[in-house]
Amino acid sequence: MPDLNELFKQAQKLKNEISRVREELKVKTVEASVANGKITIVANGHQEVQKVKLDPSVRQIKLSDLEEQMLSAINQVMQKSREMAKREMAKITGGIDLTNVPGLF
Repeated sequence: MPDLNELFKQAQKLKNEISRVREELKVKTVEASVANGKITIVANGHQEVQKVKLDPSVRQIKLSDLEEQMLSAINQVMQKSREMAKREMAKITGGIDLTNVPGLF
């Protein structure tokens, strides 16, 4: 039978590691660019958009096309952010995906 004190210590250690990684993910960023780099979106590991970079030449892009490209870049950067968070958490969980556990992200 496992030692309950040891299990509690291991659970506390994992909780502390998750907290540490969550803090690190606040400052780690990913980016996605579309329209040949004219539109770039930067997000952190908490799926928060940090920056939007637009080349001045986007003024020539038709508004509906610009909206479509912005949406594409946002969706791409959110996917990259989720993947980064999943990879970072997998390092401490032995590959167990905890990204869908309420309260962790």
